[in-house]
Amino acid sequence: MDGLLVRVCSDESCLQSGIRSLEGLAEHEKAAAFNTLKQAASGRDASSVNAANLLVGWFVQSRTAGLGNMYDLARKVAESGHYVSGDVYYLLAQCHLEALCGQEHDAHLALHYLRMAAGKGNAKAINNLVPHLGRDTEEGRTTVAALQRLAEAGDLRSMHNVAVLHGTGWFGQVDNDLARHWYHKASAKGDRTSLFSLGRMMVMGVGGEQNPALGYALITLAADAGEPNASRYIRDKGTASIDDAQVAALRRQWLSINALPVCFVPGRCPNLHP
Repeated sequence: MDGLLVRVCSDESCLQSGIRSLEGLAEHEKAAAFNTLKQAASGRDASSVNAANLLVGWFVQSRTAGLGNMYDLARKVAESGHYVSGDVYYLLAQCHLEALCGQEHDAHLALHYLRMAAGKGNAKAINNLVPHLGRDTEEGRTTVAALQRLAEAGDLRSMHNVAVLHGTGWFGQVDNDLARHWYHKASAKGDRTSLFSLGRMMVMGVGGEQNPALGYALITLAADAGEPNASRYIRDKGTASIDDAQVAALRRQWLSINALPVCFVPGRCPNLHP
């Protein structure tokens, strides 16, 4: 912990290394680390701003505190004249985009901060920025190229959103085969929203072979992980032709080679198990 406060970062790689160190602490050590960082971040020199960058980044990635508690700290970092992390800009963007942290909705300011965060390579910002950009603009093409690189590197949300772009014709025409390919890759790593989309495509035979039984089994997994669209699908449509034993067998088969879907609220998915 002391080493994190001595080293002053001037790039994202250094800060992310520090955040990984914080995440690696035992649970009983995290509260003490949070308080130490908060105290260290109270000043305005480079070392204090570095501690604030770490604290905000740790929050953005793991929600260690309330969002509103971080806004003033993030603003201080952004106005400090020292290095500002992508996570700081992303938090400011979210506060203004969603009217959180006691701030009013300000789309213009939110987009400004999203652009600043995306310029730092912040994956969350890049994913949030894409829907606001035109596909025929240079900024749109550049940001989507960054999104594709993140997807190739294994970022779950980026994988899902690349699938959405292919499925909605962002690249000039709808390509359901590539959409299904990316939904499958994201599903295999545990993305519950992609799992629902993949299951639905399998049920309908879109973008590849039709397999209603496996598709429905995947939708049930997504629902158990807290995906609301999957729960609505099961409630509204369901299927009488697939019995519970078949669904259970197909779920086990899928999970024997793929990741367990990420629960929407960790610890609150009682039906989600291999």
